[in-house]
Amino acid sequence: MLNLILREMGGMPALSTDPDAVLDRLERTLTPTWSWSPRPTQTWPVFDVTHSDDAVVITADVPGLADDEVSIAVSGRVLTIEGKTTRRGYPREFQRQFTLAEGLDVEHIEAQLERGVLTLLVPKTPKTKPRPIKLGGGVVDKVKGLLGMQPSDTAA
Repeated sequence: MLNLILREMGGMPALSTDPDAVLDRLERTLTPTWSWSPRPTQTWPVFDVTHSDDAVVITADVPGLADDEVSIAVSGRVLTIEGKTTRRGYPREFQRQFTLAEGLDVEHIEAQLERGVLTLLVPKTPKTKPRPIKLGGGVVDKVKGLLGMQPSDTAA
């Protein structure tokens, strides 16, 4: 039975009769190779993107970075944010790119790095800002007229 299971797991050659050797080989086969790295495994930094009626706001926590260690550029509709530091004994760097939607004003992007928080403000153009629409105005009668129907005030 053990031979059948082991063959299904990769066709291991014949086993020795030593139980310790069998278990050792089985453990090596089933255990993934782990490596340790002093660098964080998460993507650094995490960017948050929020929307308001007037703008898109992009923020990221970048503690320890100075203004001269962060660069921001826009080319067409692609916003590129880069950062690089060698503090704490090893280099850390990142690059993120965002494709900006139509209706965002790429000419007036503002950015600030304060207390380890990078904040970018991408304003929306006036055409994309929501505007209130009033109810009324005889829209139903206009639609009926377009469809060749009698308006409601003359139908009785």
